[in-house]
Amino acid sequence: MRDKLRSEAENVMKNMLSELQNNNQFDPQIEQLVLKLQSQLKNSKGKKVYGYLQPNVKKTVDQIVAELAKNPVLKKMYDEWCALEQQKYETYTSAVQKFPPLEENKIFKPIKNAVIRAVLEIESPAQELDSEMFLDSDENDFGEAQSSSGVYIKWTEEYKSACSELYKNHDIPKALELFRTEAEKGNVLALFDLGKMYRNGLLGKDNIPKADEYFQKALQGFLALEPTAKRLRDYVQYRIGKMYALGYGTEQGYTAAFEWFKKSATAGNKFAQYSLGSLYFWGNGVPQNYEKAFEYYKLSADQDNAYACYETAKMLRDGIGGEKDAEQAEIYFQKAYNGFLKIAQDSPDDKIIYRLGVMTFSGTGCDADRELGIEYIKQSAELGNEYAQAFLENSNRFAHTATQNAVLSMLFSFGRLISDDYNRSLHGQKLRTEHKLKAAIRRKKQALGMKENPLENPQFK
Repeated sequence: MRDKLRSEAENVMKNMLSELQNNNQFDPQIEQLVLKLQSQLKNSKGKKVYGYLQPNVKKTVDQIVAELAKNPVLKKMYDEWCALEQQKYETYTSAVQKFPPLEENKIFKPIKNAVIRAVLEIESPAQELDSEMFLDSDENDFGEAQSSSGVYIKWTEEYKSACSELYKNHDIPKALELFRTEAEKGNVLALFDLGKMYRNGLLGKDNIPKADEYFQKALQGFLALEPTAKRLRDYVQYRIGKMYALGYGTEQGYTAAFEWFKKSATAGNKFAQYSLGSLYFWGNGVPQNYEKAFEYYKLSADQDNAYACYETAKMLRDGIGGEKDAEQAEIYFQKAYNGFLKIAQDSPDDKIIYRLGVMTFSGTGCDADRELGIEYIKQSAELGNEYAQAFLENSNRFAHTATQNAVLSMLFSFGRLISDDYNRSLHGQKLRTEHKLKAAIRRKKQALGMKENPLENPQFK
């Protein structure tokens, strides 16, 4: 009976495994869970083995296994496995066995580590975001300041409308008209944005000379405003430092940038604190110092600067400038994502939308959502962002996505595990007989007066 069962099991499982291998339908919910697990594993310390994972990561693995178990072919395989297993029990006892759901059956526990391995092997077109040394998106509406020469800083309704036309409606001619009107009145903010539009190639030929012209006027305006800017002074100092750091309207000079950022950061400006962190991190204008970089990034992050939250999270995750702390890293990644989301809603540009898209796609600081991530990245590409365009070209080559490949690998591993459970017996390996069943057999033999046979097949010991 046992030998017949082995032979039958091998044929049944082989046919079903083949059917499973040719089943290419994927459950979107599993894909989302896989992306979530990928993000969690990226931020997990220690061994990437089920028994060593944090409870929230184990929960995601369990959810994936439960979803995999719903696969029609796997369900059929497991039903057949249970029927064959019942036949094995009937060889020794008349009791009807109760089998747990597939995902709860301890015999198939190894699938959990197979799931983890499959996720770790995923290759995704979403690479980690490069650090932005100096922010190109600033929070707005700090108030106003004016110099004796007539230039001023003010977030007027016209200026806000210009930003909205450019970044939300993508109406470049309308944005250009509004920015020019504001610039002619002396609004330094509009002068700077006109320089950006030319620099980003949004306004036709002669972009670089025109960009330099507007940047020079903007820098002169900021320098004129700085002595009397009152409560906006630290913000103006930050903007001057950024223009020196980027070489906008002047020769690039990190040493000069450092001095302006230092003045602003000392007054508590979170943008300048972030910029100082970048100078220390990269060793520009000052000796490289990761501890100082972390100090300034965190000062800025604790003032809810989304960019600083992201850099702080990376340093905590990787143990740069201090001890590794995966839990704190995840908190700062979440703060970064929420901050980017707010900026994208209030004053978006191509960079912030791209950043939000990549984080959404990869599940960094949020639950992964590939479709929404791609939508953000498309918007960024339409605004001329080269990174977004390259991402889409790369993503399009993933016709059979890496995530789907991982899901297929998991399904096949699960099916193989069920099949191998009987093949293991067929090839003379240890037969899976439960401890309780062995004890029952021993008691039955003792009741019948049978003695233990030292030559008995050791599989049953």
